[in-house]
Amino acid sequence: MDKETTEAIAADKTVGFPMPSPSSAAAAAAEFPEKLKEEDALLYEVECVPPWYMCLCLGFQHYLEMLGSTVACPFILTPALCMDNDDPDKANIISTLVFMSGIITLLQCTLGTRLPIVQGGSFSYLVPSLAILTLPQWRCPDDAQRAAMTPHEKTELWQVRMREIQGAIIVAASVQVVLAATGLVGFLVRYVTPLSVAPAITLIGLSLFRNVTEQCAKNYGVAFATVALLILCSQHLRKVQASCPCFPEKKFPLFQVFPVLLSVATIWTICWVLTATDTLPVGDAARTDVKLKILEGAPWFRLPYPCM
Repeated sequence: MDKETTEAIAADKTVGFPMPSPSSAAAAAAEFPEKLKEEDALLYEVECVPPWYMCLCLGFQHYLEMLGSTVACPFILTPALCMDNDDPDKANIISTLVFMSGIITLLQCTLGTRLPIVQGGSFSYLVPSLAILTLPQWRCPDDAQRAAMTPHEKTELWQVRMREIQGAIIVAASVQVVLAATGLVGFLVRYVTPLSVAPAITLIGLSLFRNVTEQCAKNYGVAFATVALLILCSQHLRKVQASCPCFPEKKFPLFQVFPVLLSVATIWTICWVLTATDTLPVGDAARTDVKLKILEGAPWFRLPYPCM
């Protein structure tokens, strides 16, 4: 052993960090990936191709996850547009948004960056849209005046506000197109860091807190039950293996893969039972038949067109 090696060993012992033996270092290196693999195990990795039936179930769950945020945009915006809760046009707005979301997602997955995400409505436009609709000239008339209006007048009441918001969104989207096409985004990224983006996203979420609580206040029991069941399935039952009746010898992490699907299906089934037995009073927001008028009044097939 040369002099430099001896001095290095002595220095390690002096500061209190003894050098590990080669055998212990190799054992620790082999043990670490195993622990990491057990804690963050993935059922399907990036290059894996799930079976077709699994793709259908996972795709439907992904649709339910994006549907909540996509449908939330018109549900938050339509009251400010002076639209009645049971207006069939609300279904037309929702169907238009979902239809365009599907088209943009297909374009993004084929011609775009091919990110495994669903392109939906942006909550960033809600805050300025609500700010515009709170101006004195766009405030909604009182209930007595709206009750005296004809169906055509009610339609024109919200459509004129929709045109105002539509024009503002078109201008804002045009600015985004210019920034992306000219490459200015790459220049702005040097100055727009996550430290500035994170507070902006947080403020957008906090500004919508009032609208979300208004929706949850219609039935706090169902709202909290859905959240609690989702947390239970995704966090506490994710390691529970369930077996299929057709294949009892095979185990499947049901709660880890389908937490949203199980939570929504369970709560909706409970609400359906409570509705069928008239346990929930008529008009309660948790009843499954509370929006039947919208479903019956909306057309089954409808093709949206630009600037409609």
